[in-house]
Amino acid sequence: MKKLLTILLLIAAVLPASDQAQITDICNRTQQVRNAIMQALETDHCLFLDSTKLADFTGKLVLVDVQLTALQAGDFAGLTGLRGLTLRNNQLTALPKGVFDGLTSLQTLHLGRNQLTELPEGTFDGLTSLSWLSLHGNRLTELPEGLFDGLASLEELALSSNQLTAWPDGAFENLANLRGLSLSGNRLAALSVGALDKLANLRGLGLDGNRLAALPDGLFDSLTRLQTLSLHGNRLAALPEGLFDSHANLVLLTLYGNQLTSLPEGVFDHLTNLRDLDLHDNQLTSLPARVFDGLTSLQNLGLQGNRLAALPDGIFKDLTSLRKLWLDENQLMALPDGVFVGLTSLRSLHFHNNKLSTLPAGVLDNLANLESLLLYGNQLSALPEGLFDELTSLKILFLNNNHLVGLTRNDPLFARLPAGVELLVSPQTEAP
Repeated sequence: MKKLLTILLLIAAVLPASDQAQITDICNRTQQVRNAIMQALETDHCLFLDSTKLADFTGKLVLVDVQLTALQAGDFAGLTGLRGLTLRNNQLTALPKGVFDGLTSLQTLHLGRNQLTELPEGTFDGLTSLSWLSLHGNRLTELPEGLFDGLASLEELALSSNQLTAWPDGAFENLANLRGLSLSGNRLAALSVGALDKLANLRGLGLDGNRLAALPDGLFDSLTRLQTLSLHGNRLAALPEGLFDSHANLVLLTLYGNQLTSLPEGVFDHLTNLRDLDLHDNQLTSLPARVFDGLTSLQNLGLQGNRLAALPDGIFKDLTSLRKLWLDENQLMALPDGVFVGLTSLRSLHFHNNKLSTLPAGVLDNLANLESLLLYGNQLSALPEGLFDELTSLKILFLNNNHLVGLTRNDPLFARLPAGVELLVSPQTEAP
């Protein structure tokens, strides 16, 4: 090996000065970068590399967990055909100006899980082909105005798990093609009307895990193509009535883990394509009778962990596609006769850990597709005859931890259950 290296050095010494400079430039790059380039181009030494080989490379460079603490300008020079660059899980605290210059073919750039505290203006200038950029898991507290200007091809931008305290005004104004934006897990306390107006092509927006206490009217009006919206884990106490009026394309909406005490009656009226709605772990004490009207595409509805004491009769009547319904961990004491009318597609019903003392006769009769019914941890002391007779698809029934003393698996109540159903009836406790 030493002999080969000597020969290479002698050859390099007689090359023209310009070629010698290219070789020296490549060999003087940050060690981890140089090693990644050599590995990607399948060569054993930097002396084998030249500008032509760099320019012809159209693959990806991956530098993950390589203890990279700094980069120098020119580390990626000459890689004009590079399509992907991954620098995640390192200890980068800053980026030198111009470090990405010349990477005109770059499509994906992953800078997540470093320790970046700021980004100089112009950091991403010239990355005209970039479609995916992740800055997740850094320590950014602000973004300079115009930071992403020129990234006309950008479709996905991840800024989650940073320390942003204010909406970065002007940072997103020229991202007309952006389809996904995540600002989850920051410290945003407020958003102003118009903050999202230039992002009309957005399909996915993550604002969860911030400190938002309120949302202004019209905040999302321009996002008519939005399909997923994450607002969970904030401090929202109320929702404006028309907040989602422009979102007929929305399929997923998460609002769990806020401080909502009530819902406007028509807040979900226009969400005709919504499939997943999660409202668990709020402080809801009641629901408007028609709050779910028109949600014929809804498949999953999470209402667990609230303070609901009652449900309006027929509240779920339009939810003909609903497959899973969570109402556990509330304060429900009774159910109206027609509470489950319309739920012909329901597969899973969670009612455990409420305060139910009885169930109306026939309340489960239209749930022929139900597979899992959890009623444990209530205060049930008696059940009406034939309650489970129409549950011909049932696979799981948990009734333990009620006051159904003396109830056994052989009770006539269970005579028409399907063979092989998982039935749990004990332990039970005496009613106080």
